[in-house]
Amino acid sequence: MKCSRCGKEVPDKAKVCGYCGTKLEKKHKHTCPDCRKGVPAKAKVCGFCGAKLAQPAAETPKPAPKKAAPETAVPAKKAPVKKVEVKTRKLPKWALPAGLGAAALILVVVLFAGRSPSQSAQPSQSEAVHTESSPFAPAQGNWAAIDHDESAMTLKISQNPDGSYDVVLFDEGASICGYDSTGESLLSYSSQGTGTAQGYVLDVHEVGQCAETEEEITYDFQITFDPETDTLLDTEETTWHRD
Repeated sequence: MKCSRCGKEVPDKAKVCGYCGTKLEKKHKHTCPDCRKGVPAKAKVCGFCGAKLAQPAAETPKPAPKKAAPETAVPAKKAPVKKVEVKTRKLPKWALPAGLGAAALILVVVLFAGRSPSQSAQPSQSEAVHTESSPFAPAQGNWAAIDHDESAMTLKISQNPDGSYDVVLFDEGASICGYDSTGESLLSYSSQGTGTAQGYVLDVHEVGQCAETEEEITYDFQITFDPETDTLLDTEETTWHRD
């Protein structure tokens, strides 16, 4: 814009004329060509000298852009559907049983493969008793022998899951228990013990009781197993055979 006093061009944002120091008024957008006074932009006549002011040419409004007509979607042509003729044939009579047999075989294979290693490899409790043992394990079972006093004896040996052994002994006439009231018949004796095997030798701790007198007897002894002859030999040098 121009300074209203000296007529010099000054920036539009200037508040004071840089040439004459006149304070500029922002509302004066034009300068009268005759008296050089600042007049409003829309004034037709100068308010100071009465000179007619030239009006700026009116800006022609720009026409609004035309909206493009929406394109009409053309439906896509559907590809022709081909009809496929399925031909069936009859299976021979032997095909159905063979197919069922193959399906059963596949089911068995799938079930076997689905077992975890722990399930397939884990033995039952009875198997664990026989496999987790010492060389003395084959000595399990029922045994019979004749005592030095010629009384019949029986012995039963069984192995526990922890590797120990249970021993049950019965002597129909044990001299250690004495005779009955007649003084002719020996008293019977029974006992139960627990043994620990080391190789073919079983160390037994036994607690027994005499019949009638109810005398309790506790002692330790050994049983040695001979796998070649399948016999037992105890501490009293008595030989036991399978019952």
